[in-house]
Amino acid sequence: MRIIQIVIFGLLFGYFAVSNQAVAQSMQWISFEWSGYQAKTRYFDKSAILVKTKIDDLPHNFKMQFDLGATHTVIYGKTFESFKKDFATYEQKVDSTALFWYNGKKYPTYQSINLKLDKVDFKNIGIGKYIDYGNTFSSDTIDKVKSVVIGTIGVDLFQDKFLIIDYPNSKMCVTEKLPKQFEKVSFIDVQKTNDGRIFIPMEIDGKPERLLFDTGVAMFPLLTSEKNAKAIAEPIVKDSLDVNSWGKTYYTYGNTINKPVKLGKKQLPKGLVYYDKIQLFDEWFENNKFWGIIGNAYFINNVLIIDYKNNKIGVK
Repeated sequence: MRIIQIVIFGLLFGYFAVSNQAVAQSMQWISFEWSGYQAKTRYFDKSAILVKTKIDDLPHNFKMQFDLGATHTVIYGKTFESFKKDFATYEQKVDSTALFWYNGKKYPTYQSINLKLDKVDFKNIGIGKYIDYGNTFSSDTIDKVKSVVIGTIGVDLFQDKFLIIDYPNSKMCVTEKLPKQFEKVSFIDVQKTNDGRIFIPMEIDGKPERLLFDTGVAMFPLLTSEKNAKAIAEPIVKDSLDVNSWGKTYYTYGNTINKPVKLGKKQLPKGLVYYDKIQLFDEWFENNKFWGIIGNAYFINNVLIIDYKNNKIGVK
């Protein structure tokens, strides 16, 4: 599971007025919870966003990680295989012609799946089969696990919709139209990639840059290459963390930012910028021409509205 982090600093701009209580009550909210992460040096109580999940009429108590850095919603093949009877049945739903790229490889798709996130249904959808990923459980332990993280919720579920993430109240909502109570929120334009992810425009050291918004990398307010980090930060390392990303464990280092960083007209506090020394993401950043990644840390005290229809975001 990809690792996320507690808030380091928050961002607040815009405002909204609750103008229609009936509309607010009609919104179908999806509750979520935070999972923790034990690094070698300390424990983080907010490391990943998890959502209670039902797959069709299967009786199991599943959860999925909410990850807007993931291009597809997927079921972890190794984990699902632990449920041997169900896994065998669902092999009939695998469409090997509906392939998608995920972390550099092609995978097939489970077709005609009814997915329930908390109490909200996503009916008759395709979900990727991430064949070679996940935790496995033996037959004598599978029933003892209270809930199993069975997969990842990606950006494909939210395209051409509004996604509202209420961080303080640990809930989110997916709507076809912008609810009236958010109509007066200030929005800024973002760039959406062909695979549905969004880049947020920022100004770093006086230069316009774009950063990928990724709820799966919330351990860091800013994550970038070592070269980019050292261009805007003090030379002395202030923090180091062992992290895990899709099964790979490595160290990241944080230096204190000493250059101005702005989102819109708002100058952000000078916290830490993180990087690794093994150049894990450097080629990705360079080839796709973006500076780095921002996650939940900027918005943890706010309500974030992502308009996937018109490629905008607003923050209350």
